Amino acid sequence: MKRKTILWLLIVAAILCAFLLPRILPSKAQSTSQVSNGKKTNGSKPVAVAVQTASLTSIEEKVLVTGTIRASNDIELRNEIAGRVTGVFFKEGMLVKKDQVLVTFNDRELQAQFLKANAVLKLVKDNESRQKGLFDKQIISTEEYQTNVKELESAEADVLILKAQLDKTKITAPFAGMIGLSSVSEGAFMSAGSKIANLISVDNMEVECAIPERHASFLKKGQRFTFTLSDNSSSYNAEVIAIEPKVDESTRSVALKARCLEKDTRLIAGTFVKVQLIVNQHQGFLVPGDAIISDIEGYKLFIAKDNQAIPVLVKTGFRDEKSVEIVSGLNTGDIYITTGAFLLRPKSKIEILDMSGKSNGSGEVSGTRTQTATSSNRTRSGESNK
Repeated sequence: MKRKTILWLLIVAAILCAFLLPRILPSKAQSTSQVSNGKKTNGSKPVAVAVQTASLTSIEEKVLVTGTIRASNDIELRNEIAGRVTGVFFKEGMLVKKDQVLVTFNDRELQAQFLKANAVLKLVKDNESRQKGLFDKQIISTEEYQTNVKELESAEADVLILKAQLDKTKITAPFAGMIGLSSVSEGAFMSAGSKIANLISVDNMEVECAIPERHASFLKKGQRFTFTLSDNSSSYNAEVIAIEPKVDESTRSVALKARCLEKDTRLIAGTFVKVQLIVNQHQGFLVPGDAIISDIEGYKLFIAKDNQAIPVLVKTGFRDEKSVEIVSGLNTGDIYITTGAFLLRPKSKIEILDMSGKSNGSGEVSGTRTQTATSSNRTRSGESNK
């Protein structure tokens, strides 16, 4: 029995070996093949990249805001006293000069009172002259003479009051400008404070806008900027004449006013404009946006060194649709990778391409492209990333 049992065990063992051995041997061979392939992968072809040499560039940081055209003088003409209109001496849309008479009111009653007051004044003056002669001869007392002096002062005041009333019967232009739509007709009776027309200065138009508070330190009187109208592409120049000395807490912005340096009939008060203002002109590094890699550690830039890609952490400033400013982490003369950065890993082997996109064969940087821009205009679209 023992011999039969041992024999059957040997037979079962032989069958199992015959069944499992072919499955085990291919797996080991495959594993060996994978290890061999892995060694080849580690020595794979270098990544082809394009590079640039870091150099300082003049950067003009610009801010785009909206604004409004304002007239240097814009008022509503209104009458101070009630009366009947006796003359209208302007037409709608007419250019008028300073102190030009525009509207007159009935003043006959005031003229009569003015004549009467002048007659009384003349009489009081003559009386005061006689009283002064008597006072000098000490014929009358000081009290009597002072009474005559007070009467003279009162008469003069009455004349001045009536003269001021007569001046209010004439509406004159306080400055040169253009008359708007009229609200008065000759012969009409107008109560005090009624609107006559708008008077707007058409010379030295102004622009009002608000700049975000983070740029307030760069604003200064005399600074120039450009603006455009919404209905045409023409560009106009303006010069800052006043800056609000405080920040608007509701909008977190600083208001400014500028004088238009050109004259154009299209510059109409109240017109919407687009303002482009240079707020920060400085030297800095600009790199293509594709050269920046973002991960959990922050923003990185690959530096080409000894035919390897070395990642460095950088701090970025503003950016536009093409470029990003590097605030820190990059130095003059550093050779950084632009094209192909997203394919790289730390210390990846690289093959530097020349300007035509072909390999220079040696992997050296003598054939690399150098950033030679001397002036770049960039629009603010982001703050420094920490």
